[in-house]
Amino acid sequence: MKDGQKSNSSGIPDPRQKYQILVECAPDPIFLVNAVTQEIVEINEQGCEMLGYSEAELEGSDVLDLHPQKNSDEYRDLFSQIQKKQQLRTREL
Repeated sequence: MKDGQKSNSSGIPDPRQKYQILVECAPDPIFLVNAVTQEIVEINEQGCEMLGYSEAELEGSDVLDLHPQKNSDEYRDLFSQIQKKQQLRTREL
């Protein structure tokens, strides 16, 4: 286990820390969005580079502002469906 990693009594790393490592080390842009508020809650370095903004500039902003205006209704509908079904589904738009 790397220095600074927390583990439980069985020696398994803390799931939150494992998640954080996955987000930070992923080669692709990752945006974590609150499906209810549509706010970006976390973004990795690759996402920031892709958009040309800092993490501080993007976190808390409305994810719909990042998509083409012509598709805004489609994205709004997708978030609405997620809220209604209370389940996360992956979909490429």
